[in-house]
Amino acid sequence: MKKDNYYSVFVVDDDKKLLTMLKHVIERNTSYNAEVMVFDTVEEFLQHLNEKPDIVVLDYYFESEEENPPTGLEVMQKIKEQSPGTEVVIISGQDDIDTALETIREGAYDYVVKDDRAIPRTQLIVDNIMKARSREYILKQNNKNLRLVIGIMVVFILALIAFLAYALYLQEHQV
Repeated sequence: MKKDNYYSVFVVDDDKKLLTMLKHVIERNTSYNAEVMVFDTVEEFLQHLNEKPDIVVLDYYFESEEENPPTGLEVMQKIKEQSPGTEVVIISGQDDIDTALETIREGAYDYVVKDDRAIPRTQLIVDNIMKARSREYILKQNNKNLRLVIGIMVVFILALIAFLAYALYLQEHQV
């Protein structure tokens, strides 16, 4: 979870080369402090889902020894159930508009096709998510500060009214 401009990003893909490159690019090129954890199996990732990452970059298809490995869409549904505030970016070798639209309809923040622009595009999307979260955090802090200022002003106005009422009382009873 976010802690003072710190973001946790989980990258889940069975392509170890892609995992390494995404980890490096996100950690080095983002404008924010990001800790990137990588997982090359869904099972390993799901064991860490209770850490409630801010962002998950998730492969759509996983090669697995299981007979029917879960799709990225099925894993994303688990993420949304356990950590509804986590943004999910689906990354896939499938350049299929129907799959992309389905994942976005189901709650993905974005869909990235694994091509020669996949890594910089994913980094840009992750950075945009962190920027939006940072703005939300600042707005919440400003709202808290504004409520405090308004509270102080109300107390000051009430004290001023009480002082004026007391001064009026003294003036009426002195004459």
